Amino acid sequence: MRVPVLVLWGSDDHLVDPMSLMRHARRPGWTPRPIDGVGHLLPVEAPDLYAQAVCQWLADSLEIPGFGRPT
Repeated sequence: MRVPVLVLWGSDDHLVDPMSLMRHARRPGWTPRPIDGVGHLLPVEAPDLYAQAVCQWLADSLEIPGFGRPT
């Protein structure tokens, strides 16, 4: 089964190796997306940036105009 995957991480995460994440994200249908200035707890540290990245990715993946623009 193939499904699209979003790989999110904080650029300041010192627990997860970014090179490892990039290797995983090379798989077909996987999208890498680092978030600058955020650590390991991305959804807790920057919930707005996290939600924006997920919404934009969904909008791009599902081709829904305007979905990636939270109000």
